[in-house]
Order: sequence, then C-alpha cells, then structure tokens
Amino acid sequence: MLSECLRAELAEKSIGVSAICPGIVNTGITATARFAGADAAEERRLRNRAGRLYGLRNYPPEKVADAILKAVVRNRAVVPVTPEARVARLLSRVSPKVLRGIARLKPPL
Repeated sequence: MLSECLRAELAEKSIGVSAICPGIVNTGITATARFAGADAAEERRLRNRAGRLYGLRNYPPEKVADAILKAVVRNRAVVPVTPEARVARLLSRVSPKVLRGIARLKPPL
C-alpha cells in the first residue's frame, strides 16, 4: 500500500514506483538470516532448513531481475514474481482476511 500511495503522489512528476513481490527465491539470504529467540545451535538448524527449502524451490534471482526490468519498462505498480507471490496477491485482493490469517501461521522450520 505504501508503494501504491507513493506511486499516486509521484505520478504527476512522471515518476513510477513498482513494488516487487519476489516470493521464495534461491539466493544466499538464508545464510545470514537471524532467528529471534533462537540460540546459536537452533539458529544454525533453522538456517539449514530454510536454505534447503529455498534450494528445493530453486527459483533463480535472474528471473526476478527480468521481472523488475519489465516492471520498470511497463510502469507496473505491483509485480508478484513467483507463483506463490501471485497467489498471495490474488488473496490480498479477493480475501485479505484469509491472507492475514495465513501470514500469522508459524512456518514449519
């Protein structure tokens, strides 16, 4: 919503704003993830599990980069990249309450 409001405010100045919703992308982000409330051993275990999940998903960052470039060229407001990001965007439009409920679920890490 912040991006959409910013986009509306800057439109008169011919400035576009795009919100990128990448979903689960196989990058090195899990190697440095911090898990609040976990001790060092638990944090390592959680990092390893998250890394495996991202690896299994195997969605490459290059596809996200392509989506970003297309969004800029086409001046798109919201860009859900992966299938799960598209489903979340659809849910946010059709049933925001369901999406908020899903967001509250603790992931099975």
